Amino acid sequence: MKHLLFFGTIISSILLGQVDKSMDLCSRQNSFAKWLSIENMMTENQERINITFYDLYFKIFPDDQSINGLVSATAIVVDSGLTSIDLDLMDGYEIDSVQINGQNAEYTYSSNLMSIQLAMVGTPDIGSEIVATIGYHGDPQSFDFGSFTFDEHQGEHLIWTLSEPYGARGWWPCKDDPSDKADSVNIVVNVPDHLIVASNGSLISEESNPNGRKTYYWQESYPIATYLVSLAIYPYQYWEDTYINADGDSLSLTYYVFPDHYGSLYENYLETKDMIGLFEEKYGAYPFFDEKYGHAEFGWGGGMEHQTLSSMGGWSDWLIAHELAHQWWGDMITCADFHHIWLNEGFARYGEALWAEYDEGIDAYHTYWANHAYYGGGTVIVENTTTVSEIFNGQLTYNKAGWVVHMLRHVVGDDVFFNMLNAYANNDSLKYASATTEDFRDVCEDFTGLDLHDFFDQWIYGERYPRYRVLYDTSPENVLSVQVNQIQSWQLFHMPVDIRITTTDSVYNYFVDQTGESTLYLFEIPDSETILNVELDPDNWILKSVEVMQIGQEPPLPGAFTLNSPFPNPFNGRINIPFSIGEDSNLSFSIQNIMGQTVWEKHAFYPNGKHIINWQGRSGNGADLPSGLYFFTIQSSKKSLRQKILYLK
Repeated sequence: MKHLLFFGTIISSILLGQVDKSMDLCSRQNSFAKWLSIENMMTENQERINITFYDLYFKIFPDDQSINGLVSATAIVVDSGLTSIDLDLMDGYEIDSVQINGQNAEYTYSSNLMSIQLAMVGTPDIGSEIVATIGYHGDPQSFDFGSFTFDEHQGEHLIWTLSEPYGARGWWPCKDDPSDKADSVNIVVNVPDHLIVASNGSLISEESNPNGRKTYYWQESYPIATYLVSLAIYPYQYWEDTYINADGDSLSLTYYVFPDHYGSLYENYLETKDMIGLFEEKYGAYPFFDEKYGHAEFGWGGGMEHQTLSSMGGWSDWLIAHELAHQWWGDMITCADFHHIWLNEGFARYGEALWAEYDEGIDAYHTYWANHAYYGGGTVIVENTTTVSEIFNGQLTYNKAGWVVHMLRHVVGDDVFFNMLNAYANNDSLKYASATTEDFRDVCEDFTGLDLHDFFDQWIYGERYPRYRVLYDTSPENVLSVQVNQIQSWQLFHMPVDIRITTTDSVYNYFVDQTGESTLYLFEIPDSETILNVELDPDNWILKSVEVMQIGQEPPLPGAFTLNSPFPNPFNGRINIPFSIGEDSNLSFSIQNIMGQTVWEKHAFYPNGKHIINWQGRSGNGADLPSGLYFFTIQSSKKSLRQKILYLK
C-alpha cells in the first residue's frame, strides 16, 4: 500500500488534521506570475521557422587561430508573415557570401544577429522550405565568448568547442535555441593532417588533401540542439570498445584521449559499459544506438555532454556517469529553454547517485544525497537565463534539482518511478525533442494517476525546504499520537512522509500524507509493547530538517554539536562520518595528512539535525591519495571537532 497515498486517501488507522491550502495557493500564484514575466529571446521571424538541417563546413587554421566557415540552414516555414531568415551569429566575422535558395540575398548583420531578406522569393507559404547559406571567416575567440577555443596540450595544438548555453552562435550562424532541434547535421572539418577531428554522430569519411591537410566528415542523423554540436581536435590516442545490450546488439564506444593521460583514465573509461547497462535498465535503450558513444578530452576542467561524444576534462566515475546520463536527459530530451535546465542537470546529477547505488549499494546512494544537500534560498526554475552563472548554479540547478528526482522516486515508489522515466523517455511528443517542467509533470501524472502539481510547484518554483518538529505522546492506552508541525517561516510543503515507530517487539512503518502547519496522526500500538523511538523520514528521502521529541521532553539545546565515530574505520573505499548540530550552521570540513597538510575541504550550510558526510580517499581535485592516517575536522563558528581515520588501499 506504500506509495499509493500521495495527495489522495490515507490509511484508515490514521486520523488527519485540517489542511490549510491558503499558503499553497499563494505560492502557486507567485510562481506563475514569475513565469509570465520571463522574456522570449527569439525574434518573431525565428519563431516562424523550424530548422530541419544544418550543413556545416569549417576550414581551421590553428597557427593563425582562425576559421573559414560555410553553413547552410534548411528551414520550414511554420507561421505566416515571415519576412527574413534570422540567424544568431556573434558580431565580428567577415561575411563572404549570403544566399537564399542559391541566390545572392540582401542582409543585415549587427547586434549578434544576421537577418537575411526574402525579397527575391517573396512571402513564403506555410510549409515552404528555405535554404540560407552563409560564407564567413574570422577568429571565433576574438568575441570573448569562450565557445570555440584554440588551445594547446603538451606543445600540440588543441581545438575544442563548448557551446552551452548560447555559444553555438559564437562559431556558426544558427537558430540558437534548444527548443528547435535540427533533424540532422553534417559536420565537415578540414585541418592540418597531423590532427584528428572528433565530433557528433558517425564518421562518414576521412580524406587526405593536398598541402598537408585532411578532411573529416561527421554526420549526426538524430535530432540535435545547436549547443550540443561539438568539435574536439588534437593528435589524439584513439581506441574503441564495444557495449553489447541484452538483445545482443553492439554499440561502438570510441575514446579520444591525450596520450599522456591514457594510463590514468583507461580503467575508469572501461566502466562506461557497465554504466550504459545500468542506465538502459533504468531509463530504456541508449538513445543513439545506431551511431556511437564515447569521450574526447578537451581543455576545460569539467565535462560536457555533447551528443554521442562527451567532452571530458577529467575521468572520475561520477563525471563519466553524469555526462552519460545526459545522453537521455539533455540530449535525447532537451530542456525547451534554460529556465528548465534542471531537466538536464538534475537528472544527470541523479545518474551519479544511481551509479553510487549500483557500485556500492543503497547506503552509498543515500550518503551521496546527504553530501549534495542544499538548504538555501532560490528556485530550481531559472528566473534569469541571461546569466550563465544563474543557469548553472551548482546548488540549485544540480544539487537541489537532483534531490527533486530523488524525492520523486520515493513519492511514487521504485518500480513505478523507473517505469515512469521510461514512459517519459519514450513519449511520442518529447522523445528527440524538448520539454518543460510541465511536460515532465504531465507525463508523471498520466503514468501514476497522482496529482503532482503541489510537488512540482513547491520544489521547482518554490524555495527552501520543510523544517519538521515532531511531538509524540504515548499516554493514551494502545494509541500513539504523533503531531507533525512545519516550523519554517517560508512556504508550507505538501509531502508524503515516512513515520517509523520502534517498539520493544516490532518496527512499524507508515507512509502518510502531510500538509499544512500541523497534522495529527493516531496509531494503534499493542499495549504489550513499549515505544522506544519515533522517526520521521528515517531514510532521508526528503530535503528537510527534523526534530523529534516526546511530549514533556526538553527540546535539544541550541548549538549542540557532536562528531560521531566514522565507519568503517579503517576503510578502503568510502568512509562515512556522522555528525549532528543543534542549530542551522555554516560548517567547514577538512582532512589533513600526518604532515598537517590539508588534502580535502568543503564548506556548506546545514540545518539542525543529524547528517552524514563521506570521503573516498581523494584530494580536493579528485586525485587518489596514499594509504595512511588522516585527521577529519569539522568546524562551526563556535567549535571545532576532530576524528582520526585510517585509509588502507
